[in-house]
Amino acid sequence: MLGLGLLGWLAWVYAFSKTRESHQELSRLLEREGKNTAMVKKIGQLSKQEAYCDSLLATYRLAAKGSFQQKLLSVLSDDSAHIEILKFENPHRFFKDQSGVVQETYRFTITGRFKNMLEMIYRIEQQHLLGRILSVRFEKKDMRKSSKVYLTCTIWLTRMVQQESIQERD
Repeated sequence: MLGLGLLGWLAWVYAFSKTRESHQELSRLLEREGKNTAMVKKIGQLSKQEAYCDSLLATYRLAAKGSFQQKLLSVLSDDSAHIEILKFENPHRFFKDQSGVVQETYRFTITGRFKNMLEMIYRIEQQHLLGRILSVRFEKKDMRKSSKVYLTCTIWLTRMVQQESIQERD
């Protein structure tokens, strides 16, 4: 009986315990492999998204090369990780009397966090000196499909330009 017990114990030590350890290691490796494949897919998606964003930036920078709109868009897109441009309208030009001064007004709508939008407005007016902020309108909107709430900001920016410089651009 003692011999049979000793034989059972040796079988457990060498065969069953090794099989159990191998099974546990296999399950850990399969779990790690699942995480790695998900990470590889995510890296692929991010690289495609980066290429797409780079192509958009290159397109917009070429379309308005050297113009004031280009400068304004570059300031807005510098903070694109935190702020999204929803609408950017063509400037409205108002010709003042005979002085040759033209007032250009730009209107654009952005969305993002309140603090990030305030920082961007400060950078436009104070750091980059792109013009004077005429109006800032914050609006809370609802997405009906997902019932999420987001904040939009419509900004009116104005600047004075000599009429000759506008005719050179057109």
